Amino acid sequence: MPGPQPRDLHHELHLQMLLRGNRIGAALLVVAGVVVNLFLRPDPPIAAACLVVALLLLLLTRLARSGRVALAAGGSLALLSLSLSGMYLRGVLHVPILDQALHGAVLLPLVAYSCLIGSGWRWVGGVTVTALGLNLTSFLVWRASGDALVAEHGVVVLIYASLYTLASAAVSLLVTIAHRRVVQVADDEAAAARRRGAELQIAEARLRAILDAIPHPIFAKDVELRYVECNAAFPAVLGQPRAAIIGRTVQELVPGPAGAAFHQRDRDLLAQGPTQSHEAPVRFADGQDHPVSFHKALVVGADGRPAGLVGIMVDLSERRRLEERLSQAEKIEALGRLAGGVAHDVNNQLAGILGYAEMLASRLPDGQDREEALAIATAARRAADLPRQLLAFARKGRYLSVPVDIHRLVEEVVGLLGRSISPAITIRTDCQAGRSLVTGDPGQLQGMILNLGLNARDAMSQGGTLTFATAEAAIPGCSDEVAVGQPPGAYLLLTVSDTGCGMDAETKARLFEPFFTTKAPGQGTGLGLASVFGAVQNHRGSISVQSWPGQGTRFAILLPLAEQAGAVAPSPCQSPPRVPPRRILVVDDDATVRAVLCAQLAALGHHPRPCASGAEALAAMAEGQAFDLAVIDLLMPGMPGRELFHRLRAIRPDLPVIIASGHHDDQEAQGLLDAGAQAFLPKPHGIQDLVREVGRAVGGSDAR
Repeated sequence: MPGPQPRDLHHELHLQMLLRGNRIGAALLVVAGVVVNLFLRPDPPIAAACLVVALLLLLLTRLARSGRVALAAGGSLALLSLSLSGMYLRGVLHVPILDQALHGAVLLPLVAYSCLIGSGWRWVGGVTVTALGLNLTSFLVWRASGDALVAEHGVVVLIYASLYTLASAAVSLLVTIAHRRVVQVADDEAAAARRRGAELQIAEARLRAILDAIPHPIFAKDVELRYVECNAAFPAVLGQPRAAIIGRTVQELVPGPAGAAFHQRDRDLLAQGPTQSHEAPVRFADGQDHPVSFHKALVVGADGRPAGLVGIMVDLSERRRLEERLSQAEKIEALGRLAGGVAHDVNNQLAGILGYAEMLASRLPDGQDREEALAIATAARRAADLPRQLLAFARKGRYLSVPVDIHRLVEEVVGLLGRSISPAITIRTDCQAGRSLVTGDPGQLQGMILNLGLNARDAMSQGGTLTFATAEAAIPGCSDEVAVGQPPGAYLLLTVSDTGCGMDAETKARLFEPFFTTKAPGQGTGLGLASVFGAVQNHRGSISVQSWPGQGTRFAILLPLAEQAGAVAPSPCQSPPRVPPRRILVVDDDATVRAVLCAQLAALGHHPRPCASGAEALAAMAEGQAFDLAVIDLLMPGMPGRELFHRLRAIRPDLPVIIASGHHDDQEAQGLLDAGAQAFLPKPHGIQDLVREVGRAVGGSDAR
């Protein structure tokens, strides 16, 4: 709060000094008058009357509340005392000129004293010297007159007048000095008060800036639980101006049971103290109920009684989302461990089933037996999709890290869907991105786009429109919610939208959970969108979903653009090149996989050499056989595929190598590809997959 103004303080002190100075002077004059009347004995009745008047005037100066009244009373008292003295001299000495001189000599310093109380010492000194000069002049005039009375009493009168003058001057000077000191103290106190006021204003401004800089709402309430203070975040969260909040209770701001519950908690804090923490939903300015954590503390006054409370609100919405993501990440990790534990063995068995079924179908004539063999192969491929999707969802399914053209993949997926979906569904493309190259695995990225297209197809049983669109995006700068949490950089925004049935909030919350599906039993595994999520995460991207019942669905995927344009990886749908016969070293610890792989290569015209271990493969190399290609299983006992790869390269640096596995560690497989391995062959694989990877590894050059 601001203190008294310095000008008002100075005026008040000056008035008090005037009152006190006049009272002191009046008291001295009364004492002098009493001495004159007692010892010089003028007319008793007149002297008594004058004394009564003097006492009344002294009382008036004592009770006066106005400076002017006090000055008038003091001056009248001085004149009355002079009259007492002059009356004696006039009556005893019978010298009229002496009376006039005495009045002139003594009256001047006393009037000056009454008027100049609190003035500078120069004024008081000048008036005093003038009065003494008048006294001496009067005495000399009297002596020059030659009057005998003057000769007898003149010295007494001069001494009397001079002492009276000096006494008045001394009192005035003392009061002036005291006044100056008091005023100086008052000025110092006023300056200190101004400094304290300025420091207080700076401290208040600093505290206000600190509170307003805190993003969490902060509030303070008095003992009646009315808001008395809040920071800038509090009105912004509630959607009300600060003026509408201050002075009101929470029940007035939040009507209904919720406001009553908040008010009761505040009353409990006032009664129990000292702190309180709880969570409750609060409706923010956006109209949504947010989970909020309240932390409040009791404010205690100087008397030890509760004076109010302060509190802070923390929005837990983002924390809840992070907790959900962490929970989902933990599920993914657990699922990855499960998939990794079974994928290798399951895929090895499926590799034998699929390979032999395809070979059998290729040898049979058209008929029921061939159809049954092809059905076995189809069932094996579908069975292989389960661990593959599990691995993809667990972000363990990325095998390649090469430039991939998303526009080309979209065209291929549109071509595949155009031959398999209902004519009632219209497929549109809107590829606006100037750059469409990302770094990743073309098979996984194509599967991601295809799964989104199939999901849209299933949502439009009555027909509709399926749209694939691309655009370039930059972070910061991208306003799409899919950009939240992504690091700065250049991205490709891929959207897949449909006009189907849409989904409610509960379904959307569980959309990417493994094995969650809204389809009828037997119509889906619940891993399609889960594998999409895993593939996006595996490529350092993000995905978001917008959907409402009856209003369709929009998937948005953000993928980092490739930093430099390089050779684009061949599409998974691209026809494999024709490869002349090659001498191929086949290394796998599983006898079934090894046998079927050699049989497939032999059927393609190649010359396979089977080896059950890394040591056997090194022995075959030591025999001096000139192999054109090596197919190595990544996970083998004794000597794993990584070690065998480097030892083979030490013997033959130019030897092409294909890495094969039903399960792998992403970093290990990618490390081998970065070290020079030509291709990765997933298990199980069909004959066409083998042809494509062999052609990728050795090209179409002639055999040695």
